[in-house]
Amino acid sequence: MPKLLRARRGGRDSVAARHDVLAASYRAMATVYAERETVFAGIMDDRRAWEQATADKRRTAVAADAELRRRHPGQQFAPLRSAEPEPITDAERSDLALAVGQEIPELSPWIKQLAAGRSVFAERLASRRHELRGEQGSRSGEIGPAFASWAELGGQAPFAAAEAAHLAF
Repeated sequence: MPKLLRARRGGRDSVAARHDVLAASYRAMATVYAERETVFAGIMDDRRAWEQATADKRRTAVAADAELRRRHPGQQFAPLRSAEPEPITDAERSDLALAVGQEIPELSPWIKQLAAGRSVFAERLASRRHELRGEQGSRSGEIGPAFASWAELGGQAPFAAAEAAHLAF
């Protein structure tokens, strides 16, 4: 039997009232946490899409860096930099924790900014995917090459083909 019912049946109205307050607080916290979970789950979906879309370029960059360092062992090069955002600060982390019985604050500005940034990211990812050729014609879902092949250019150099098509570079 739940504590609330036992308190009410036992005539302990103050205990039952405290349980009511706690239950309402937990329900409110569950709603807020569910909203935040939706934001963060969407961000993780975006991250997976980014990882998939950039996997080849990132592997190529790491391989090129390794080859450069192998060919020039005595030379000092700056390390590769990550494009990932900085980890959250302790203050931002504390914004995630809610306390029972306290007023629930609005979403923090940094969480709102992450949520707003999702639409910008989706647009950028979509535009980059459309830059790649052959995406729509592929039945397997693979993205095609980004540039025309030598044969598609009719054996001409890329600039000669562009001039022939009256494209200005």
